[in-house]
Amino acid sequence: MTDVLTKPFKKERLLDIVTRWLNVGSQNKSAADRSTATDPAHSAELAAAANSTPACEKESLDLKTMHIQGMDIKRGLNNINNDLGKYKKMLTLFVKKYEDQTHSLQSFQRSKDWPAAEQWLHDLAGITASLYMTALNETVRKIMDSVTRSRIEQPLLDLFERQFSELITDLRNFAGTHQESNE
Repeated sequence: MTDVLTKPFKKERLLDIVTRWLNVGSQNKSAADRSTATDPAHSAELAAAANSTPACEKESLDLKTMHIQGMDIKRGLNNINNDLGKYKKMLTLFVKKYEDQTHSLQSFQRSKDWPAAEQWLHDLAGITASLYMTALNETVRKIMDSVTRSRIEQPLLDLFERQFSELITDLRNFAGTHQESNE
């Protein structure tokens, strides 16, 4: 087989290549090979494989049907062409980058470092929009507006910290559950 299939691949392209090579192979089969294809055990095995959902698709279905408060996972995946691996990597990087930064806004407010707060919020707004963390993104945008007035109202800060820590916790729990199910 000399075909090249680059990642990310489209299922249709993979199916075309496999079908073409199976057809070529079937034309060159010997009578002994043909008897294997009609063997009931072999046929049952092929039928089971054809009817089973591949692990990568099951994983995708789990993530697409998973619910995290304040996130639209389906739209997040759609935003990156349903590349599950990339989406999960982005979620993992989000947790790694931001998990210890729950109280960053309070620090910026205490030090009155509004340019740093603006930059931090701008970065956070971008990633939360890309991942469709809709509730947190809406709160971040409201805080960005208040930072331009050099003040963050306490109820808004409390809402942000609650949403932020709940999201980080939910993402950590998902990652832990997901890793355990793959072991």
